[in-house]
Amino acid sequence: MSTAAIHKNDDRDDLLALASDVAASLPCAYRQGNARDAARALAGLASWIANRTSVERMRQCMAALVRHPAAWRHTALMRDLPTQYDGFVDEWVALLAVVSSSLAPAFGVVNLRSAMAFWATERDPAQWQALVG
Repeated sequence: MSTAAIHKNDDRDDLLALASDVAASLPCAYRQGNARDAARALAGLASWIANRTSVERMRQCMAALVRHPAAWRHTALMRDLPTQYDGFVDEWVALLAVVSSSLAPAFGVVNLRSAMAFWATERDPAQWQALVG
């Protein structure tokens, strides 16, 4: 990255101009995405985890979160996460939980859980490619 592209913290007019769209936007009803849309939205994260660890590890993390019913409570979404043998939450499971809680309003808890189940079980790379197209 060139130094010309780096801005000082107090030079934020460009960011404020873009951020003003958030404040100006009126709440709107939007179509909730389906499970396929949710799986597509998780594709980048699934790939990131698989590349940093392994495909099998990515599947294990997805499955651990899918199989932990307390994580999916609507009132406390992703506040209760599965722990490892040492009592700590796996860092990849925690990352999945953070992203999932952000995606839940757009896709719904049921669709998001189904999408994670897809990534936990689908073994055919052609199916992955067909999904992300």
